[in-house]
Amino acid sequence: MQKAIEFVCDNLTLRGTAHIPDTHKGKYPFVIMYHGFTGDKTEVHWMFTRLSRELEKLEIGSIRFDFSGSGESDGFFYNTTIASELREALSIYRFALALDYVDADRLFMLGMSVGGLIAGLTAPKAEKLKGLILWAPGGNILEYVINMRKREPADRAGRIDMGGFLLSPDFERCLYDIDIYQTASAFQGNVLIVHGDGDETVPFDIGLRYKKIYGERAELLNIEGANHGFSRPAWKDALMEATKTFLLRELGA
Repeated sequence: MQKAIEFVCDNLTLRGTAHIPDTHKGKYPFVIMYHGFTGDKTEVHWMFTRLSRELEKLEIGSIRFDFSGSGESDGFFYNTTIASELREALSIYRFALALDYVDADRLFMLGMSVGGLIAGLTAPKAEKLKGLILWAPGGNILEYVINMRKREPADRAGRIDMGGFLLSPDFERCLYDIDIYQTASAFQGNVLIVHGDGDETVPFDIGLRYKKIYGERAELLNIEGANHGFSRPAWKDALMEATKTFLLRELGA
């Protein structure tokens, strides 16, 4: 069953979708999905929608929200920062914990690209989180923005044009206050990292670095040749299967 959900965070309404297995068992394991930068709750090629529907068949629910300024949520993209998305991500987690159809002891986070960065940074604060899934996690976001600014200098107001999306000076500024890998490493649960060695947006070395910080708690799957969006059908299929296999294993199924 697919259901529209929403709540207010920092005076902005965040809008999302819950997929609830329809087998009348009360509470279910759930996956919270965080989309990437300039994306939305369906993700590129509707990958989040596809995964949500496939998980329903396995009696696993999912929740996917638009961050503020993206998709159907309130706000303007220009005001988006990693700090604002971190506040929203933790609020989404706490919102999910309170839902009567969510099993709070079997709750996972999944993030794509910058959504993976957000999930990795939020997971240590999510006290009951069972596991973490990172798809091509965007740990190189600061380097990416700096390189983009070199190619397309900021205007007089300090704004950067990112392919038609304007970034405020606050976006880059707040990144200097975040120790991405040190913060993420505090999560003590099991982690699945899926990355492609053909990724030109987030180099595969970033996936290797995430694997290093989590150590034996993490599994890194290289989908050979895959780009950042896993744009070929075979790459998507491998991504879906690896994700479902990890979840079922963690759930003891």
